[in-house]
Amino acid sequence: MKLIDSHCHIHLPEFDADRDQVISHAHDVGVETMIVVGNDHMSNQVLVSFVQDQETCFMTLGIHPHHVDEWDANVLSWMKDHMHDPKLIAIGETGLDYFRNEHTPLAQEKVLRAQIELAIECDKPVVLHCRNAFLDMQRTLHDYPTSRFIMHCFTGNADDVAWIVEMGGFISLSGIVTFPNAKDLQETAKGIPDDRLLVETDAPFLAPHNQRGKRCEPSFVVETVQKIADLKALAMNEFAEKVYKNTKKAFGF
Repeated sequence: MKLIDSHCHIHLPEFDADRDQVISHAHDVGVETMIVVGNDHMSNQVLVSFVQDQETCFMTLGIHPHHVDEWDANVLSWMKDHMHDPKLIAIGETGLDYFRNEHTPLAQEKVLRAQIELAIECDKPVVLHCRNAFLDMQRTLHDYPTSRFIMHCFTGNADDVAWIVEMGGFISLSGIVTFPNAKDLQETAKGIPDDRLLVETDAPFLAPHNQRGKRCEPSFVVETVQKIADLKALAMNEFAEKVYKNTKKAFGF
């Protein structure tokens, strides 16, 4: 069984003490590739350095909605300078977060649009963070019909699945889908087309149910894959193969 963790942050300080072991453990359970996602300018710089020596890691570069105050011409220029790095397979994560509301919706949308436009210019997909903001995300994406996108850590409903699929997007589910109280998301997951689904850990965050209280790591993606396979009444190996192919298609590698 081959798996890809489509969204993790193993470049962050939480992994400084045992990063090599974490990566090795992921390989041991079948996680062949890890897509390591940037979310602020400082960690993006760490990420560029980190992935160069990691044969099984790719990266994305972006500014998360919690950090839109960092966005300026210098950050954009720096990102453009790295667009031809062979390790770079997407822009992001970027998006809209109306749960914490650390920045105004207008400020978040401005930076989101800038990064979508950069992704289109560089012919790369964009990794999207969307929390309590699906209507505004849909409205924004309608202005970019050629955009390729992955909706990371999806927590929306069946209506959101419909418009994402209609627009050609992919939907990534995290360990949240394993939580006992995530019944609505579990029902929604059953209806996500098999050919649009990805899985992720969002490590070091959002450890799945059986690992709650622990630092999340890429090897934990196995539990999420098993849960979704069970929800869809599919054999785990069969579902894992589908998700593996989807992830390669979504990111183009």
